[in-house]
Amino acid sequence: MTCANSSRLSLHRNGTARLTLIGKARLGGVDRHSRATLARADFEALVAMLEEQGYFALSDSYDDPDTRDGAWVNWQVERGVEVKQVFCRSGLEPAALLRLEAAVQALQARLNFNPEP
Repeated sequence: MTCANSSRLSLHRNGTARLTLIGKARLGGVDRHSRATLARADFEALVAMLEEQGYFALSDSYDDPDTRDGAWVNWQVERGVEVKQVFCRSGLEPAALLRLEAAVQALQARLNFNPEP
């Protein structure tokens, strides 16, 4: 699973969690990478929540075509050979995606990320 905006969080069944803080190239910023260990139970709980919230039935986009500024999130989840991507602009997310986002943020806060060289 990957979520992106000014950061990219990637969670893997093998216990790897990667966090990339995206640097703003036009301001001379560089991406910063870190890694943590993800407990199998945490991964499985998140997988169950994705199913419960109907992630794979969500629309591909929740966006206002007249708005190009503001916060956004792009979710990508891989299940077997299936890849489901959902883009949403802040304020337009369905309740299910807000619940998933809160769960991922809580999980991310518990992980001990260590910077990569």
